[in-house]
Amino acid sequence: MAFVRENDLTEGLSGKFGPKFVFKQLRGKTVVARRAKPTTKESALQRGNRDRFRNATAYAKAMMLIAERKAYYWKRAKKLKLPNAYTAAIADYMRKPKIEELTINASNAAVNLRIK
Repeated sequence: MAFVRENDLTEGLSGKFGPKFVFKQLRGKTVVARRAKPTTKESALQRGNRDRFRNATAYAKAMMLIAERKAYYWKRAKKLKLPNAYTAAIADYMRKPKIEELTINASNAAVNLRIK
């Protein structure tokens, strides 16, 4: 990485230049660096996380269309100090549920489950 000093021609440049160089703005200074090589390999864990996040965003979009659920997630967002209801819905989908109480009644085969 090279720093460009007092060069009116390259001052403020950003973007790629040819096949190997990139001009960047870093802390107010122009920097020249080699282009990053994109990674093409993806592990099974990465693929699983991306699929899970894709499902979470689909869930959040669906919840934002239902007025009651959107209001619920706005309250959740304020409680969790998140910026909006959409983010709260994604966080709700991504987090594992915590079981607070489980009651099993063997006489009539009823199960009561309270999930947080």
